[in-house]
Amino acid sequence: MFVGDKINSQSLNFKVFDQFGNLYRSKSDISGKLRIIFKTSFLNNYNNNNSNSNKIMNDYDISQRYFEICFENYLKDASWSNDGENKEIVMDLEIGLKSRDLNLIKQSEKLTPLHKDLIQIENEIDDLTDNLYYLVKREANLRDTNENTYINVVKSQIVIIILLIFISLLQLLYFYNYLKTRKVIQ
Repeated sequence: MFVGDKINSQSLNFKVFDQFGNLYRSKSDISGKLRIIFKTSFLNNYNNNNSNSNKIMNDYDISQRYFEICFENYLKDASWSNDGENKEIVMDLEIGLKSRDLNLIKQSEKLTPLHKDLIQIENEIDDLTDNLYYLVKREANLRDTNENTYINVVKSQIVIIILLIFISLLQLLYFYNYLKTRKVIQ
């Protein structure tokens, strides 16, 4: 992300919120080129072995998760003559495994190549786990939809068959009465 040069009379702040208003990341008075990383914790509940695992699984739907990225451009000098300046922000947003730059992690933590590979494998496993939980939830929803559709089709077919039998009996009764009035049958 590139936010430009620092302006003394203004302060540019950065915040990341989730849909529930939880603050994930915050930086004040940012300028220049930045790389800001944050990790969500909504999947940590699956790693705990508790009795609510089915409820947690039913509540998990990654397609309904979203984050709000907010930039606040505050004017420090609030005098009437200072209108402030507009800031142009260029932001690249990466999600998932692509967003993890292992070279930056290695430089900051002085990791061995083997440890770096282990971290990369751990990140890949985390992403696969996230995808599997999403697929299990989606499969359950599709199965429920399929079963409901099947039940509705069977019910409608039963109603149609009963209606067809009823109409056929009415036609036979009408035809019988017609023949009786014409004295073809006695």
